[in-house]
Amino acid sequence: MPGGAVTLEIKSTKAKGRVYTYRVLRWTDPETGKRRSETLGRADDRRHPSYITLREAKTRRSLKAAEFDQSPRRRSRGLTLGEIFDWYIKKRKDEGVSARSLEVDDYAGRLLFAYFPREDLLKEIPRASAEEGVRSARDFWQKLNSGELSAKISQVKWKTARWSEASARKYLRSVRAMFNDAIDDEIIESHPFLRLASTTTPVDETWRFVNRKETRLLIQAALDHGKTGWAKAIALARFGAHSRGDILANTWDNVDFGINEMRFRRAKNGAKQHVPIDDDLLEFLVRWREERASIKIADDTIIHPGELVLDNPGRDMALICRWAGVEPYGKPIHALRKSCITEWVSANHPPHAVQVWAGHKLIKTTLEFYTRVSEKDMAAAKASSDASPLFQLAGP
Repeated sequence: MPGGAVTLEIKSTKAKGRVYTYRVLRWTDPETGKRRSETLGRADDRRHPSYITLREAKTRRSLKAAEFDQSPRRRSRGLTLGEIFDWYIKKRKDEGVSARSLEVDDYAGRLLFAYFPREDLLKEIPRASAEEGVRSARDFWQKLNSGELSAKISQVKWKTARWSEASARKYLRSVRAMFNDAIDDEIIESHPFLRLASTTTPVDETWRFVNRKETRLLIQAALDHGKTGWAKAIALARFGAHSRGDILANTWDNVDFGINEMRFRRAKNGAKQHVPIDDDLLEFLVRWREERASIKIADDTIIHPGELVLDNPGRDMALICRWAGVEPYGKPIHALRKSCITEWVSANHPPHAVQVWAGHKLIKTTLEFYTRVSEKDMAAAKASSDASPLFQLAGP
């Protein structure tokens, strides 16, 4: 094994007539030439405290490999943008992120290298510069926001009309996430893209809250017309806050009927998501588990391959809404997920618990982008304030 190459292996041990399996990292120390190993945790018992999933183990392998990638020569000169990008893409693949997320990361890299050469050292890139000919992070953002870099990649004539601001922010967030991950893994110490203006996506106030009665009508309409995959998707999104990627990837192995909870890592960002199974979601999960057992489906995904195609969800959901007599709405899966998270917050569950249930890395994301204050919430808050002894002491 070359010095510094890290492999992920399975080790088995036998004790008291039982066989136990563990996930183990193995590598050769590049300085001493000695073989080293690190046991990550159990691989065979999900309930064991030391259990570690394959995705988590691959992430640990990437981090260990990154330690050896930081040779003295690289530390002295710093890393190039190309080296950081290649490391990030490999890390994301090892984490098992969705193909769609990898496409976004890849295109963000193409936009970055449409302005900066891959050979540029990160530590030599300024945040902003008044000198002519010096490339800076702020100039990159301005050209990205104007659509000039996108036009350069697609080799079309650039027009002065700005391209979608949401698209510009999305790809800038992807670039920043790459450098932020490099900081977290101690690959770099800082980067100039950290505090560029206008990187926050504006709060979308146009999405419509879908209540539970409407959700049941949608599920029943989908079932009545043979759209079982869509019925499952609606239930998972509205009652379990599943995103599009999680709907397609989640498996029955992640459903614990003993404690009424679903535990999995989100396909989008790898964050842990623990979803409480309420009565509505439990009803459908039990029904679909029994149906799966009766027809003996080999695939373990809740929505098995071929049962749901999400190439045009807006069109498909508009048809289901018409069947159910429900007013159509945009971004159907996302609106259902937001409605679920809003309902959790309105039920006065602790915000940090809702953050874990939603699978968000930051609580700001949960409260700012995924919730909506209803008139009922405002009335309840006012009633609580009116009944407060402090408010009564203050007088009119």
